[in-house]
Amino acid sequence: MNRVNSIRVESGAWICYDHPDFKGQQYILERGEYPDFHRWNGHNDHMGSSRPVRMHGEHYRLELFEGCNFTGQCMEFCEDCPFLQGRGWNKNCVNAIKVYGDGA
Repeated sequence: MNRVNSIRVESGAWICYDHPDFKGQQYILERGEYPDFHRWNGHNDHMGSSRPVRMHGEHYRLELFEGCNFTGQCMEFCEDCPFLQGRGWNKNCVNAIKVYGDGA
């Protein structure tokens, strides 16, 4: 599992899951700031996979940050990500996420 301490959705909407492969509890995150898992109505601080809520013609980008306040190692995703470690994210924790999309 990956721990997430805060999320900022810049635009668009995302479905996040607390387990890899789009399984487990789902959370719909829309534009805004989520400083802790209680703000996105989570039962815990785990996030194992995510995908954009897609609409025709929209493009999305997700940036994961190792450090707090959007610092440290950053990895970018532009498509579904069923398992973060399978994409090269070798950390146990994501401390911040930025989400961009042209559909907001």
